[in-house]
Amino acid sequence: MTTSAPSGTRLQGRWLAAVHVTWATVALLAASLYVLGTPVRYQQLTTVSPQAITIVGQLRPQDAALLAQAGFSVNAYAGYFTGLEAVATLVVLASASLIFAGRSDDWMAWYVSFFSNRKIPPTSL
Repeated sequence: MTTSAPSGTRLQGRWLAAVHVTWATVALLAASLYVLGTPVRYQQLTTVSPQAITIVGQLRPQDAALLAQAGFSVNAYAGYFTGLEAVATLVVLASASLIFAGRSDDWMAWYVSFFSNRKIPPTSL
């Protein structure tokens, strides 16, 4: 079994440099937007609204009442949900970075890691 990519999928020269710059720019932009949007997302999750079905994770009044009966505050719920989203984001960024670092000269690895960066959980910014 060979671990090298077929010669048709190798990037070289200017293409390789362009891919490195593009990937780093997209990864930095995606991570920055997530970090900037996290406080807004937390605020969304702490807001109880009858129209909560339009925002994933936002609580309706009856859901907030059930949480209170179970002994959880809306702030604890929002913190937990935001933490889970942060962990998911770190996993996606780490796996995309590992793929790219290991095979940055292979266009298929670049493609997979580039579009993995776009799978970061959305925040409202």
